Amino acid sequence: MAYDYVLFPGRHHLLTRFQAAYLERAVAVGVADTTGAQADCRGAQVIFAVTSADHGTTRRNPLPAHRREAQIERYAALSGMDCLVFPIADVPATERFAEYLISSIAVQEGPELTPENAVVACSTPAVIALFQAL
Repeated sequence: MAYDYVLFPGRHHLLTRFQAAYLERAVAVGVADTTGAQADCRGAQVIFAVTSADHGTTRRNPLPAHRREAQIERYAALSGMDCLVFPIADVPATERFAEYLISSIAVQEGPELTPENAVVACSTPAVIALFQAL
């Protein structure tokens, strides 16, 4: 299946070499999904969802969202990656997190993300489970 978007949720205090290489590989040749099947993300736009965006300069989020967004945009410019960045307000733990995230992006005039057009890039098992359930 071919995807138009790679949704990358997280606080994004920094972008590691591993994450950069993974995203670059995903949009260049695709990647394996959780079942081992090939997810064709070639040419996809990466959607960075910067969570806890309203909790800057706290112990849990030492960088304000605008600085996290700036480092993502700098990376995208240097790598030539097509990406959009959306700040997502913090919410208490909820089973509706995946729905909340997608809705928050849509409200900000972002793309309408669906299982047919987007794949989620995430290494947190609980978050993966929420998106699979959605």
